[in-house]
Amino acid sequence: MFKNVIRIILICLWTITSHQLLAQQSYEEFMLSGKVVDKENPEALPGVHILNANKRQGTVSDIDGNFYIKASENDTLIFSYVGYNQHFLILGDSIKDELKNPLIIHLSKSLVELETVKVFAYKNERDFKNAILELELPEETPVKTQIPGYYYGPQKPVKPGVGSPISFLANKFGKKAKRERQFNEAKKRDEYKRYLHSKYNKEIVSNITGLKDEELDDFMQHCTLSDKFIDDANEYEIIVAINKCYKDFTNRN
Repeated sequence: MFKNVIRIILICLWTITSHQLLAQQSYEEFMLSGKVVDKENPEALPGVHILNANKRQGTVSDIDGNFYIKASENDTLIFSYVGYNQHFLILGDSIKDELKNPLIIHLSKSLVELETVKVFAYKNERDFKNAILELELPEETPVKTQIPGYYYGPQKPVKPGVGSPISFLANKFGKKAKRERQFNEAKKRDEYKRYLHSKYNKEIVSNITGLKDEELDDFMQHCTLSDKFIDDANEYEIIVAINKCYKDFTNRN
């Protein structure tokens, strides 16, 4: 009986130790080093923010673009820099074996389309003043004023009829206000769609999964994230959702 108890205790200790060793192997940290450069011309980019999304730890590249950060296998690193597109790097299972050569991260510049601006130039201040004086202003309707205490005779209230000017103006401005409301609502919907697209689009998915062309189109049809989820989620939660979709997508294919 005593031998059986000792045997059970030894088995439990061996099981606990094995799990701890496996956990240490799975989550073993190592120091990852590399350099961040411009994609078009290989110039070093200082001050690039590097975030380990899994550990919520970050660092910044030095004046020569070099960086050092703690990482583990299967971690995701996010590189952010003003004027450049975000870059996502998912560390593979054999990342330590692949780092025989220095890790080089290439960031591509982000293109921002500006609205067209009309510029009118005048030779001197005199031409500018003349242009102001020659502006055609809309004619203003004269305002009828009444002196308090003075009798102007009987005044009949005007009831708007079907063909009266008041009815015409009410209909006109009522339709205009309705059109403005519809335009503002459409504009808000448009801005909301652009906001969602900035958080989840083909470029972000391609950087995370490495998919291109037809495979990327198939994946985007497969991984349909709801607008509410994209709106509420942060970058890390979206990356996790994309990775889950990617695993399901590769297993399906």
